[in-house]
Amino acid sequence: MRIFFSFFSMCLVASLFCSCSREDLAAPAYNQLAEQSLDSNYDSAIYYARQSLKQGLGDEKDFYSYFLIGYSYDVKGLFINAFNSYKQSLNLIPEDKEFDSDRHQLLYNLARVCKSYDNYELAIDYYEQSLEYSVLEEKVGVLYNLSNVYRLKKDFGTAQLTIDEAFQLANSFNDEARLVKIHYRIGQIQSDQKQFDLSRSTYEKVLTLAGKDTEKYARYIGKAYHNMGNTYLQEGKYDMALNW
Repeated sequence: MRIFFSFFSMCLVASLFCSCSREDLAAPAYNQLAEQSLDSNYDSAIYYARQSLKQGLGDEKDFYSYFLIGYSYDVKGLFINAFNSYKQSLNLIPEDKEFDSDRHQLLYNLARVCKSYDNYELAIDYYEQSLEYSVLEEKVGVLYNLSNVYRLKKDFGTAQLTIDEAFQLANSFNDEARLVKIHYRIGQIQSDQKQFDLSRSTYEKVLTLAGKDTEKYARYIGKAYHNMGNTYLQEGKYDMALNW
C-alpha cells in the first residue's frame, strides 16, 4: 500500500501558510508532523492530524488531515476507523479537476478497506468509482484488484472479463511487472473453476515472465509453484503434487 497525494494537494497545504492568520499556521505544521510520523509511529500521526483538525482550517481544507488519519488506521489494521476517516476526507475534497488524482486514491483505499472486512459489494462500488478518476497506468492496478473481489464473490465470469481488460491495458504499454501479476490472477480464476490444465499453463507463463528477474518476482514464482502443486492435489495426483 502506498500513500500518494497530488502536487495540487501539497500546494493546498503550502498555500495555507500564505492565506491563514498566525493562529491558523499550526494546522499545516501539525499535518507535516503527522506525515513525518508515518515512518515510525502511526498513533503519533493520528494525534498530530487530529490537532490539525482542531485548528479549524475549514471544510475543504481538512480533507488531507482526515486522509492521514485514515491511512494510519489502515496500516494498523483498524479498517472500520480507516473507512470512516477516508469517507470524511472524500466528503471534504475539493471538486476541482486537479484533485482527481487524490479522489482516485481515496476511492481506491476505501475499496481496499471494504475488501479487507469482506464487504465485497461496497468494494466493487468504490473500485468502479476509482476507475473514473484513474489515469491509464492506475487503471491496470484498479482492474487487477477489482477482478480479485469478483473472484472472491465467485463471480468468475466478471472476474475473467475484468482481468482480461487489465491484461489488454498492461500489454499495450508492455508493463512486465503487472503482466506477471495479471497472469497469476488469471491462473487463480481458472483454478477456482477447476480448469486445472489451463491454470497450470497460465502459471507456466508466470514462471516464464518472472524468470527474467527471479529476485524481483520471487514471491510470485513461489506462489505459482505452490498453486500448480495444489491443482494436482485437487485432482488426486499426489505424486505430481509432490514434484511441485
